[in-house]
Amino acid sequence: CTAVYAALMVLTLISVGASGTLHLSRLAAVVAALGIAWLKAGLIAYHFMRLKAERPLVWVVLFIALAAVAILAIGILPDLAFRYQ
Repeated sequence: CTAVYAALMVLTLISVGASGTLHLSRLAAVVAALGIAWLKAGLIAYHFMRLKAERPLVWVVLFIALAAVAILAIGILPDLAFRYQ
């Protein structure tokens, strides 16, 4: 449990540090932030929601839901890329 908290803190520091110190384009910053957020959400779900002990059907439903969210998230990236041009 302590390792999960430590990993979440490190990932939070990376996302905050990357937004302020790295000179990334807006699209790269959004993609990096979303990637870190997905990783943190997966870590929380796997550990605190006890997904590691669930049946395979729960994993199938979770995968379908995550695929739908990924499709929607990828769908907005062109809008973010061309918003300020």
